[in-house]
Amino acid sequence: MSKFMDRTTSLRRHQPQQIPLTARGIDAVQQVIAVTGKGGVGKSTLAVNLATALAQAGHKVGLLDADLTGVSIPLMLGLEQLEEQTIKRGLPVSSCGISVMSASLLDQAGQEFVSAEAGTGQLLYWLLDRIHWGELDYLLIDLPAGSDEPLLSLARLHPVTNLLPVTTPQKISLANVRHSLDLCRQVNLKVLGLVENMSYFMCEHRTNPIEIFGIFSAGGGQKFSEEYHLPLLATIPIEMAIGQAAETGIPVTIAAPESPAAAIFRQLADSLAASLPVRPEIKSEIP
Repeated sequence: MSKFMDRTTSLRRHQPQQIPLTARGIDAVQQVIAVTGKGGVGKSTLAVNLATALAQAGHKVGLLDADLTGVSIPLMLGLEQLEEQTIKRGLPVSSCGISVMSASLLDQAGQEFVSAEAGTGQLLYWLLDRIHWGELDYLLIDLPAGSDEPLLSLARLHPVTNLLPVTTPQKISLANVRHSLDLCRQVNLKVLGLVENMSYFMCEHRTNPIEIFGIFSAGGGQKFSEEYHLPLLATIPIEMAIGQAAETGIPVTIAAPESPAAAIFRQLADSLAASLPVRPEIKSEIP
């Protein structure tokens, strides 16, 4: 059994708990982007490659895996070898040009980060308050699927969080996004737009894209974005290079920078950076 899978089973969801109004660990973070969506739509893959694409563009970027049971982000970034002393000092781990923290990394380093009765909201607070993220242009948060608690907690901890929903073209996936957007409107979180993952597949024997989920799901993201008056920021294909890169622990933006998928991730990063500007570093005039 993988050491990432050998986790305590006592951490479980409970009713949302009261948490403080501020998280000190992100005081120096300029923009927070929360990636959300139904389980299985590729949230973690998007978060990893978007984070590395932003870093390749010269930004200081952090990536937080806020899932109690998630292990995918550490594996996608080749973090099998833990920097335990770094983690125990409350510092994120450096990988692929970004600062990374995950509940699974804390667990493996022997950190008692939350009590056994903690819910996802309390975990999110702990990871944003106790981890010293430092000065970042962008902090991406990969939120766990299947619960309203993380969104509600994030709205309380950081009201100016920007939400980035991820979906596939399927109705069942879009229904989950619809629920999240309705919740965001209630708590006034800003929604940046929609990303449609697994949109199509390009076969070398055909010139037209293959609709993975059938013709009835084709264009689901576009129709949804028009209904909700949101921009469709990217349509990401199923591409072999993405899966191969994830298996090796090196994101496709680094492992295969010339691939079509990597180009789409970079375009998405540029679009988000343009819509969420950060303050340039103030350089001293003293030599």
